[in-house]
Amino acid sequence: MLLLALMTVLAACSPGDPYILKIKKSSVTPTGLTLTVHRTIVPGDWSFGEDFLVERKTDAGWESVPVLDPDMNYAFFVSIGYELFPGLWKTMPIDWSWLYGELPPGRYRIGKTASRGKGESRVTVRAEFEIKE
Repeated sequence: MLLLALMTVLAACSPGDPYILKIKKSSVTPTGLTLTVHRTIVPGDWSFGEDFLVERKTDAGWESVPVLDPDMNYAFFVSIGYELFPGLWKTMPIDWSWLYGELPPGRYRIGKTASRGKGESRVTVRAEFEIKE
């Protein structure tokens, strides 16, 4: 079981990704989850913020979960840059109820964007999870 979980995490990242996302399976609810961001050994000064995105698996592929009110300005994420040394991690509670509401059962993935230097490079890393009935 542990090996299967580890394989799922490793499958969610590419060799050049600066971070790996891990989800505490028991923390997943229709309104949020607990996410651990783990810094890899990829060189460079990489940082990430409070922002995230959620996508749902459909027959057509991965689709962005629609926000509650498309007319609202959702620029409410804290503008902060977390930097981690290789091998370290940061655990973050993620609450998306204000952005997406309660998500129905299904297969999802959460993504976080990492930036290198002063925005020289950007990459989005993702991790999959499931909301059950």
